Amino acid sequence: TLMSKLEDLDFADDLVLLSHRLQDMQDKVDTLKQVAQRFGLKISQKKIKIL
Repeated sequence: TLMSKLEDLDFADDLVLLSHRLQDMQDKVDTLKQVAQRFGLKISQKKIKIL
């Protein structure tokens, strides 16, 4: 529907997080890091891009 909103885009080992507010984005990044750690993964700071 028109009221639905896209939260993220996933493809293979790439992930795009979408947010209108900086604090919402920080919350998403923090959650992603916590979940990744549970699976023995880590986020590459070199590959992070902010637009």
